[in-house]
Amino acid sequence: MVIPPPPKEDREEYTAEIRSQIEELRNDPNSLLIATDGSRRRVDSAHPRNPNRHHSILFPRRRIRGHKHAGAGIHARHEQTVAFERSFGLGQRSSAFDGESFAIAAGMNLASRYCKTHTNINRILILSDSSSALQNITRTNPHPTQFLCEGISE
Repeated sequence: MVIPPPPKEDREEYTAEIRSQIEELRNDPNSLLIATDGSRRRVDSAHPRNPNRHHSILFPRRRIRGHKHAGAGIHARHEQTVAFERSFGLGQRSSAFDGESFAIAAGMNLASRYCKTHTNINRILILSDSSSALQNITRTNPHPTQFLCEGISE
């Protein structure tokens, strides 16, 4: 079930409710909490001034503004333990939305693996700041991130 954000006037109450639910599930041995995030930002790279020499005091490395890259991150907790954490680089041609969608799909995949060895888990809560990615990830009709959805919505 995807719960979209409420209207702005109800956000404080909604946030308090979510925090309360997280605190409750944090100590539940039958629950797995997963937080996901995706982003796109400029990544700087270091290059020597003279590629034929090693960098040194005479030839220091300089920072060169790089291209924008997308990424995805996942953090999962089972009770008070970090169940798994991952970060992924998605490259220059991916968007922040791709990162958000990938993080959710990868989180679901990793949760499936984790639950195979922790059979007592019967509730998984995935938290994302992208309601559009959450809604999109369960759609079965054609869309740009459809390849991430295969096998998820079954």
